[in-house]
Amino acid sequence: MAIIEAIAENKLRLAIGNFLATKIFERRYFMVDIWAFVHLTSGALVMLVLNLMKLKAKWRNLLLITALIGYEIVEFFLYKNLTTIFIPETLSNVIFDVVVGLIGAGMIDLFFYVKRQ
Repeated sequence: MAIIEAIAENKLRLAIGNFLATKIFERRYFMVDIWAFVHLTSGALVMLVLNLMKLKAKWRNLLLITALIGYEIVEFFLYKNLTTIFIPETLSNVIFDVVVGLIGAGMIDLFFYVKRQ
């Protein structure tokens, strides 16, 4: 029974990995996949929490960048164990992921800025 569960779990990981890797837009040095929405949302959520904590801007930004880069490092190490969900990324894709997270955070930060005015 454990073998069947392991096979089913691996198939689920593979299905999730394939879904997240679905390319929406691609050019020579630029690619958007569903992972981009994960990074956009995670950047927004991290900035939401940091704004609710009422931290000064420099601390919010430092913690945000640390979280986004830290996630990319964790994702790299998870690739070693969960190769069916996390695919190897190029440096340009890692940079794009961080930039997309910053965009999501910027949208939330803009919302809080407008709300304070």
